[in-house]
Amino acid sequence: MDRRDLLLLPLLLTLEALLLGLDGELRFFLGDSEAFLLTAVTDVANTHRSYLYSYLIRLVGANWLVALQALAGGLSAFLLALTLRAGFGSRRAVAWGAALLLALAPLQLLYERYLMAESLALLGFSLFLAGSLIYLRQRQPLWLVAAQLGGIWAIALRGSYLPVVLGVSLALALVAWRQRPGRGSAAHLLLALAVLLVSHGAFRQFQGQLTQQPAAYQYEGGFFLISALSPLLRADDFPDPQVGGEVLASSAPRTLALREHQRWFTDGVVFLLIKHYGSVASANQVATSATRHVMLRDPLGVLGLMAGNLRAHFDLAQLRRMLVFDRNEDRPLPPDLRLIMERVYQRPLTADAQIGRTTPVGHYHQWAIPWYWLLLLSPPLFAALALLPLSTEQRQGVLLLALTCALVVAIDLLFSTVLVVRYLHPLEWVVLLGLGIVLGGWRGASVKALGLS
Repeated sequence: MDRRDLLLLPLLLTLEALLLGLDGELRFFLGDSEAFLLTAVTDVANTHRSYLYSYLIRLVGANWLVALQALAGGLSAFLLALTLRAGFGSRRAVAWGAALLLALAPLQLLYERYLMAESLALLGFSLFLAGSLIYLRQRQPLWLVAAQLGGIWAIALRGSYLPVVLGVSLALALVAWRQRPGRGSAAHLLLALAVLLVSHGAFRQFQGQLTQQPAAYQYEGGFFLISALSPLLRADDFPDPQVGGEVLASSAPRTLALREHQRWFTDGVVFLLIKHYGSVASANQVATSATRHVMLRDPLGVLGLMAGNLRAHFDLAQLRRMLVFDRNEDRPLPPDLRLIMERVYQRPLTADAQIGRTTPVGHYHQWAIPWYWLLLLSPPLFAALALLPLSTEQRQGVLLLALTCALVVAIDLLFSTVLVVRYLHPLEWVVLLGLGIVLGGWRGASVKALGLS
């Protein structure tokens, strides 16, 4: 990594600006965008969406949000190149090529243009992985500090990053210790642990103060999980089996097709729990307890649901429908969202503003199905690539990325109530990094093995 690599950043930002010129329309997704906007303009904390993202909307305004997210996309791509150069010594052509491909990746391009937290959250996750992997080579503790700060930024914007950040942090500590056991590594890892505990503790306290509830990462995680596992629920999974039986008897059929229904509709398990217990907090605690019991009682059933979610990604007709769903081109925009955009941001919208109207980036998103399959299959792919003739540090990097991919895919398959490709978005960065490591590392190792270096 040298000063010439800094020229990549203006190149990436210029590319982002050109792409915005071709398609820079701000778009919206159902209640998610509506919830972010409501919190941004009313200051009422949302218990199931990121307050930080709403604050950023308030700070820059919805009309400048696409530009901010495109900037975040450019920075994420630059961090990808930085990781390849500083963390793995990759050639400039490989690093720059991977960064440019990320700037052109379909999910990245799409969510830079949606009022959704994905693009800004990926910037934090990129910093987390960049700091972690560069530390393993350079052993400078500031990279660990940067990694943990990036991790909490990602979690604050999208709670689904929490198990990934914690799992990768643990694996990183084990790899770092195995590389160089001793007082130096111990001091560095204790520093990283301190930053993790302080930053996560501060975020949880902040969440609690905003919502007037006990400190926590978020407050409706149990609702999403109980909906995803609803086909497996039994009355004895609930802390009070009598209440569980009444809720299940009154709910809509708990079929695979109606799992999303269980989360959001008045005859769903979630609404019925809230109605019975009289508060979101109590109902979420019960939902969390019930799903924990299901996972312990019927782990094979849980794996079966996850396998079904995996198979659904390869049903072409269903996948194509759900890509349209992900872009919100098949349903009207919510009334409150349209009211806020008109009165606060002077951007009138009709209910059918997005129905049947696909932007250039949307068409690209629809055509990129083989890319989504590659992302979905990235855990076994990287496990196999680690068998190639790579250096020790390159093999460790690929295996850490295989773990990262496995955690992201597992969360997608466990929490999904419908087929949602959006959850694979972080893997674009991870997969391009891994391919960059292998492309540079395998070529270098093969040349040495042939005696041509």
